[in-house]
Amino acid sequence: MGKYFAPPGAVAEISARRRQKLARNPGLGKAYLEARRAALRQMDALVEKAMQTLRAKKCEVHLAAGAAEARELILNLVDAPMVVKSRSLALEEIGVVPALRAKGVEVVETALGDFVLQLAGVLPAWHLSEKEILNVLKSGLGVTGDLRRALGGVREHLRRYLAGAAYGLTGANAVVAENGSLVIMEDEGNARAVSNLPHTHIAVVGIEKIVPDQESAMTVCRAAAVYGTGQDLGNYLSIITGPSSTGDIQGKQVFGMHGPRRVIVILLDNGRRRCLESGFEELLYCNNCGACLEVCPVFPARGPAYGHHYPGGRGAVFAAFTGGIAAAREAGLDLCQSCGKCREACPAGINTPELIKRLSRK
Repeated sequence: MGKYFAPPGAVAEISARRRQKLARNPGLGKAYLEARRAALRQMDALVEKAMQTLRAKKCEVHLAAGAAEARELILNLVDAPMVVKSRSLALEEIGVVPALRAKGVEVVETALGDFVLQLAGVLPAWHLSEKEILNVLKSGLGVTGDLRRALGGVREHLRRYLAGAAYGLTGANAVVAENGSLVIMEDEGNARAVSNLPHTHIAVVGIEKIVPDQESAMTVCRAAAVYGTGQDLGNYLSIITGPSSTGDIQGKQVFGMHGPRRVIVILLDNGRRRCLESGFEELLYCNNCGACLEVCPVFPARGPAYGHHYPGGRGAVFAAFTGGIAAAREAGLDLCQSCGKCREACPAGINTPELIKRLSRK
């Protein structure tokens, strides 16, 4: 079924859009890097402040030291036969999907690429041709017609799950410490539905995603969109500040109107503080835009074998802080060709080849 990454034409189109956006916003990368550095310098203080403001907005907040703790929190929270989820590398990091399925809970992917993966057990769907995707959808759902009609069938199929789910699982692009907001950017609209339709929204977010203010959160989102897909912003930007509520009855605030009655935020450490303490803070600059993967000579050939939960060389290095050096080597630490193209493409200039060299010397 072809290579693991997008066809050359799609990559060229994204690259052209990215160049156009950056020409009009030449300081975006610098602004993003400064925002990330400023947040990481005060990580502990921001974690404490975010927990306070989230709770003040009626969110339930947990700080998980590791993946197992975060996973167990969700397993103990979910008491329904089915959950819906949006794409989230943090959810992959803690291994919650196989754990829920082992418990007998049906986990329904709502991002199209992940849904195709769930139907067919194929690798990430970006590399698949239109015909291959149509075949998967026709055999898995019984849909007919062209791609547009088939996607209409997927939409209707997933809407039934979204409408009936008690729990929705997401990640987030940022957590705003000053006001207790979750910021989620996407293109399909599925994350908005996952976070809004079920009665309980559970978000798992790495503590490096906490930023001091809304302006920093917007810089994070803009950098992810411009560098990732050549857009000014994703099609949907959700800012979630607590459970839904209404004040329409005599001005009295009552929680649990159209949106979720509960918002549960799990802030995840899982080696992130060790990154800072060990001088590997660059790993935490990443916003998962994927620009580095477009230019990496290894990832298109090796795909999921290069990286661990987080793809590419950065993911291989981060694996050392979540699972030890053996996990990093298993994730392809030694596959990097030290070309430095990833650093040039990255909005924060993460020097992955140098990080790999330093880690190899440990």
